[in-house]
Formats: sequence, structure tokens, C-alpha cells
Amino acid sequence: MRLTFLGTRGGIIARSDLHSMHSVLLISYRKTSILIDWGEDWLKPTPPPVKGLLLTHAHDDHVGGTRLGFPAPVYATRETWASIERYAIKEKKTIKPAIPFLIGEFRITAFEVYHSLHAPAVGYRIQAGKRTLFYVSDLIAIINEHEALKDVDLYIGDGAIITRKMLHRIKDGIPVGHTPIKEQLQWCARNGVPRALITHCGSEIVKGTPGEVEKRVSDLGAAVGVQAFIAYDGLTLVL
Repeated sequence: MRLTFLGTRGGIIARSDLHSMHSVLLISYRKTSILIDWGEDWLKPTPPPVKGLLLTHAHDDHVGGTRLGFPAPVYATRETWASIERYAIKEKKTIKPAIPFLIGEFRITAFEVYHSLHAPAVGYRIQAGKRTLFYVSDLIAIINEHEALKDVDLYIGDGAIITRKMLHRIKDGIPVGHTPIKEQLQWCARNGVPRALITHCGSEIVKGTPGEVEKRVSDLGAAVGVQAFIAYDGLTLVL
């Protein structure tokens, strides 16, 4: 799989040269390409040719770029479609968590995560060839963590906060907010995930000195035996 991070900025005002555009990931394998999320920063830019767009949830920094439509099938949960029903998207595909589906060469499974009551979110387990990645942009926790991260080669996770928990509230037993990078790396360690890339970067990363925040995240990963890096706009790698 070839991964291109078109954007890596979270839903914040701050921008930098490394993190300028809302988080979007382009994944390609053989003749098939897909995108994950298309936020408000991407309302005017023309998307690359893809077989499908996966939406994680209905916050503007993830779906706002699709308000005027999208030139490929768009995949989202029933809850996300309910929030953006007026968007001019022509080809809507409704997915169900824990039920795998195919887009060309990709086998994809959505997993529910705790993040928002008003915009329920999912992460995506994506398999192609012999490689598997798990992508999640915003979360407090993965509801079925072990199944989501089993045999995963690369975890791509939420960079909103580095070490302190951003827990806004708990309602009806459901936590809302973001969990720190430090804790996500611990998830990777206990599930045998060897590498982690951080995207959807928050103010600590975007406003920080690049070398310093990169070392901080790398050291957090090393402490639990996980290779950890921060993604940036334009980063391309092969998994």
C-alpha cells in the first residue's frame, strides 16, 4: 500500500508549513485508490481520482469538503449520513460497523469508537495484499480494540493531544473527546502493533518546534516498544 497524507491538521485554527490542511489520507494499492475524509479545507481543491471516499464522522474538518458533492462513491455510517443529508453527494454508500466491505483491492471494516455524541465516529481497518493498517482520526477509545488492532502493521491515530486526556464529559456512560498519543501507543504495544503514525494534529504539535515534538512522540513510542512518528502534509510512504 502507498500512503499519501494530503493533510494532517486537526479541527483547530492554528496552521504550520507541516500541518496546513485538514487531515486527508490517500491510500493506493495496484489500480485502486481511496481517500479517508474530505474536510472543509478541501471544499475547492479537486480530489484525486479514487474509487471511493471513506468518512469517519460528521464534523466539518472531516466532511465539510463534500458539501457541494464528491465525484466518487462516498461511504459512511447511517449516523453520519443523517448529519449531512443535505449535502449534494450523488452516490451514497451506507456501511455498518464490524461488517467488512470491498472497494477494489481493499477489504475494509469500520469499527465504532468513542468520540462525539452528536457525530458518532468510526475508525477503519484496511487490508490490501499482505498488509493491514488501522486509521482513526478522533477518539477516546476503540470500542472493540483487540479486534480492530489484531495483526495490524501500522496504526494511524489521533494527534489532538500528546499526554493529557481531553475528556470533555461523560454522558450515559459514553466518554466524549480525545485520548492522548501516549495512551494510543500503549494500545499499540499491548496489541502487538509495531509502528504508529500520528495525524489530525492538534495545537501542541502544530505550534510546537518540529524537532522537539517529533522526539517527544518518538520517545513515548520507544518507552513501550513502538516506532512512533508524526505525519505531515505531503508525506508519502509504502507499507
